[in-house]
Amino acid sequence: MKELLSIKNVVKKYEMAEYNALDNVSFSITQGEFVAIMGASGSGKTTLLNIASTIDKTDCGEIYIKGRNITNMSDSKAADFRKDELGFIFQEYFLLDSLTVRENLSIPLSLLSKSKDKIDEKIECLASKFDMLNQLEKYPHQLSGGQKQRVAVIRAIIKEPAIIFADEPTGALDSNSTESVMNHLHLVNKEMNSTIMMVTHDIYAASYASRVIFFKDGKIVNGIVKDDLDDRDTFQNQIYKIMLSMSK
Repeated sequence: MKELLSIKNVVKKYEMAEYNALDNVSFSITQGEFVAIMGASGSGKTTLLNIASTIDKTDCGEIYIKGRNITNMSDSKAADFRKDELGFIFQEYFLLDSLTVRENLSIPLSLLSKSKDKIDEKIECLASKFDMLNQLEKYPHQLSGGQKQRVAVIRAIIKEPAIIFADEPTGALDSNSTESVMNHLHLVNKEMNSTIMMVTHDIYAASYASRVIFFKDGKIVNGIVKDDLDDRDTFQNQIYKIMLSMSK
């Protein structure tokens, strides 16, 4: 498979920390992979996501997305790159309360100067896949947490980004909503071949990934790949055992 994201010897230092937030981290993600990044609070996983998505900068090392070195992009070029190539899903949804679901979903395509007909066609196609077709004219306050996060997932994928960065996407959800959102993310990955890098502390959510990378004190300390023959429960149990061993 084609390499999509490449992280090479990345270091990130914070003056007040006793250790580097990221300490010589290297790994890659191929097109179509769903990779979960796990670790305790302060392990470096969110710092990694921010750096890989051009929100923050490295102190050392290089990052490539689609073969393009994003390490030293100017702020304006980084903003354009995020707009054109990256999708984001956050824990807190970040939907605009004054806009309907349809209007929230139209923003990424409007920024890319797509026509209204094309925008409506894409919105309705994806809303149907995500069981949200009847919610398009509602406002965010009229939706459940799980529905809001499904809208956020659609918003992240609607422009067909090179990679989707998900930061604790189930952190504010109950178990039923978590299952629904993760099933839809799995659909996005498998049926649409979308590449996903997800930071999570949730073992259940991580079990939907095809690979899990474990961080501790800014370093990669372990990693497992879901075998084609493994069911999700088996993979979840493997993740649990590794997280338990890391906490000792």
